[in-house]
Amino acid sequence: MSLASPFDRDWCLMFAPFMPVPFRKALLARGIELVELPDAEFPTLGCGVLGLAPRRVMAIAGNPETPSRLEPAGVEACEFPGREMRLLGGGARPASRGR
Repeated sequence: MSLASPFDRDWCLMFAPFMPVPFRKALLARGIELVELPDAEFPTLGCGVLGLAPRRVMAIAGNPETPSRLEPAGVEACEFPGREMRLLGGGARPASRGR
């Protein structure tokens, strides 16, 4: 499960209750704006977004407040069903390359 998902060079979606304070302070010191994930959407992988382009992310459907919190930052959230990912505790991530 993700605690922080960057979606541009100076923006990050994060789950505040589990984020270490020094990490949060380091992000803020670097000028990174933080968008906080609602508590209710952490178990359904609301923080597991994948940045597709600056201010454009792929997000698991079923987390309606997350896109509304990203919207003021000018972020477009493209949703996909992702039911299997939620069952397995994963999120959207780029495909790994073979060795």
